[in-house]
Amino acid sequence: MSDWASRTTGVVAWCLLAKDDCDVRTQARGEFEQVADGQLVGTTQGARTALNDEGFSSVSVMPHVIFWSSLYEGFRRTMGATPKAGVDREFQVNPGKPEQFIDAALQLVQDGADMLLLEPAMFTADVLTHLKQHTRAPLFPFSVSGEYTALSSLDPKTGKRDVRRLIELFTMLKRAGAEASVTYAALEIARQLSG
Repeated sequence: MSDWASRTTGVVAWCLLAKDDCDVRTQARGEFEQVADGQLVGTTQGARTALNDEGFSSVSVMPHVIFWSSLYEGFRRTMGATPKAGVDREFQVNPGKPEQFIDAALQLVQDGADMLLLEPAMFTADVLTHLKQHTRAPLFPFSVSGEYTALSSLDPKTGKRDVRRLIELFTMLKRAGAEASVTYAALEIARQLSG
C-alpha cells in the first residue's frame, strides 16, 4: 500500500481558496484526513506548516492544478460564480502553456503537497505523463461536471446514465499514470462495471 493510501480513508475537506477563508487546522480538528486547496502560490506550504505545527502531520495536503476550460461554464452559471473580469482566474493555467501547469505542479510538491488533483481530467493526459516521470506524488485527474455531462448520456426511459465514454477516459488516464480518477460518476461507473 502506498504511503498516501495508508494515511487516508477518503475523508477530504475541499478548500478552494485556502488563504484566510479556509483554516486547515480547523479542518484537521474536524477529523478530515486530507485537505485540498486551490493552486495559489504559498498556500500549500502554509497548509503543510500549519498542520505540522498543530500535530496533524498525518493529514495529507492535495492542492489542485487547473487548466482554464469551458467545461466549467455550466457549473459557474449554476452556482452564480462567473468571474466579472472574464473567464480566466489567476489560479487557472492557460491550456496552451502546459509547461506552466507542470512547473506549478512540481512547485506544489516541493512546497509539501502529498498528492495532486489535476483538472479537468480529459485535458491533463499529456502533463500527467510528464509529471509521472518527475514526481512520486500520487496524481489524481478530476473529471469536472462539464465532463460528466458531455461524456455521459441519460436514458429517458430508464433514468440511467450511460457512462461508457467516461470509463474509456479513466482507462486512458490510468495508462497515462493516474493513481486514480475523481469523478461525479463514480457510483454509476461502479454499477455499469458490475453489470
